[in-house]
Amino acid sequence: MSSPNSETRRIHFYGVHDYGTFLQIPEVYEALCALGDQPKVRSINDIVELWHLMQFIEVDLLPPDLAEVDREIVHNKVPLLKIIVGRYFSQLHNVDVTEAISAADPRYREDLLTLFKKYRVYQRCDEEDVIQALLKSDFSIASILACDELVRLYDKSVRTLLIESPIAAELIVKKYLEKNFSLGKNNKGTVNLPKSLTLEDKHQIIEKYISEEFANPNILNLIVNAGANKDVGIDDLTKLDAKRAYESFWNKHFETHEGMTFGCQVLLADDQQEESTVTDSGLEIAYSYSKEWLTKYTDNSTIMNNFIYVFDYSTKHMLLNFPSFESEMGVFEKVMGIKGNKEYQTGIGFEQKEAVSVLQMQMYTQLLRSIDIRLEDVIAWFFNTHISTEYHADNFQFQPSSSTATFLERDRHLFSEMESLLHQYVLFVKFGKIDRDLLSVSSAPIVYQQLPSLLKKKYVYLSNDENIQKIQHLLFSDQSMLGYIDDDLNESTFVKLISNHDVCIEQLQSYQIPEINFLRNLGILSDQPGKSLRFNNVLQIVILYEIHSFGVASFLHYPEEGRVLIEEMEKLGWLNFESTLLTREESSYFDFMLNQHTFNNGLDLRNKYLHGSQIAGEDNSTHFTTYLRILKMLIGLTIKINDDFQLFQNESDKEKKMD
Repeated sequence: MSSPNSETRRIHFYGVHDYGTFLQIPEVYEALCALGDQPKVRSINDIVELWHLMQFIEVDLLPPDLAEVDREIVHNKVPLLKIIVGRYFSQLHNVDVTEAISAADPRYREDLLTLFKKYRVYQRCDEEDVIQALLKSDFSIASILACDELVRLYDKSVRTLLIESPIAAELIVKKYLEKNFSLGKNNKGTVNLPKSLTLEDKHQIIEKYISEEFANPNILNLIVNAGANKDVGIDDLTKLDAKRAYESFWNKHFETHEGMTFGCQVLLADDQQEESTVTDSGLEIAYSYSKEWLTKYTDNSTIMNNFIYVFDYSTKHMLLNFPSFESEMGVFEKVMGIKGNKEYQTGIGFEQKEAVSVLQMQMYTQLLRSIDIRLEDVIAWFFNTHISTEYHADNFQFQPSSSTATFLERDRHLFSEMESLLHQYVLFVKFGKIDRDLLSVSSAPIVYQQLPSLLKKKYVYLSNDENIQKIQHLLFSDQSMLGYIDDDLNESTFVKLISNHDVCIEQLQSYQIPEINFLRNLGILSDQPGKSLRFNNVLQIVILYEIHSFGVASFLHYPEEGRVLIEEMEKLGWLNFESTLLTREESSYFDFMLNQHTFNNGLDLRNKYLHGSQIAGEDNSTHFTTYLRILKMLIGLTIKINDDFQLFQNESDKEKKMD
């Protein structure tokens, strides 16, 4: 047992997967040896510590070099320890319980509530006495709600506690709206609410919280983006109140605090020779484009290609750069803040490239208009003429908006035309032609994740296989233990380390060797004594890196060697094929921009404009920005449809040659 003066070093079993558990093994054995045949119990903390010691014994977490006879002696202590702990808790009643609660070590509070449940202490005590003792000893409401038995038996007292608590709303909101929210040890507990807590109670608790000065803006934002959920107690008025409180908080905050600013510029240079240049100062990025080049080549095909090769709307494999990719986010962006369970997660990188792409569209459309070219007419050329001539896909129709229409009118028109184009494409994929009569009666909504492709094998994604998941982490994650060898030999990732340095296996730290052997055994790495580590197949690393960066790889954009590699990895269970027009990430982006079916924080642009739910008084600049975003999405869809046609034609031509 720990001595009276060693309260800060009490034994604590955190679980078999927690490194903190293993660090205590020497102290655990020392404490077990000190118990003797009749352990002396001085306080509730001694009892809880005995319970933790039993857990170490039960999973045999003892010194690895312990002799078998000594190990058996330790295991034989368990029955006695169980008797001591059980006898103590079975004798607890009201006065004893309140004393135990007040004396509990803060690190043992959660365990104490668990043991009260295990030994049916709650049933023997007055609920009001227990609740008051817990509050007096600074037990958090969260720790109380994490104990399901306490909440069930003390239902009315817990309901009263929640109604009177200033922060109860935070736990209610997190329970229903925060992504992966949990309570307690190892974050496995849930928020248990009393059955007597009504929907109206929740509503009033949340409304009161919103009006408080201390309301957390992260909680307010969760409420603002809350979707329909009959269990939460949030209605449209509540969301509006939260939105106003959220905006008020940040307005007041920036009156007295300087925030970190980041920005972007898109410039048109009269005397620039290069097509484009980029200057990145960290918090601000500037893109400059040659006016001479952009105005010299103005045929329809070049204008469309400029969005790919000059403005980087997509990669050379025709994967759109629009979405928010996990690979673009830093560690703190991924873990900090409160994330909604139906939230489209974005970071600074996404916000910056979204702003840049809209500015690029504004600059280019205005430049084209100055030479009497409308981008909508270029899009119309592609669908009305080009794909019929190039791919024999007839009967597509796209109608540009009127050049004299307001931006509000253009927005409504183009949203309708965009959906019509997708309906036409779906019909063409299904039937090989567009039946205008069938199109006129089609009323099914567009589901971006389900838009079909002409191709049978188009995209490849990582499977849930543990090996490939670990490979990706070791190769590309900045949290991998393989990127850092010492202060003189390190990179942010292992791939960069191997690519930029000659690294021999003899230079690695001992704890890195098992991971290197893992990669070697799976054929990713090759090494020979005294020679540098090398990847067995660089193209395989390129494919896996594309999947890491964009969440997907485009199968048919790789040469035959790459396709063979992809198919081999599929046979290993590492990759899965899918055949859709858009990638998963691209379809999520369109859902985020256009509706709120998938993401509660979606911009909902399509529904706002087609359902006429814009905020009254929105100025023309708002509709102009929406117009630029629609053009951006139309260009993105045009790139994807053209890619689908082109790849299908390439494969068809290849099959004809083989025949």
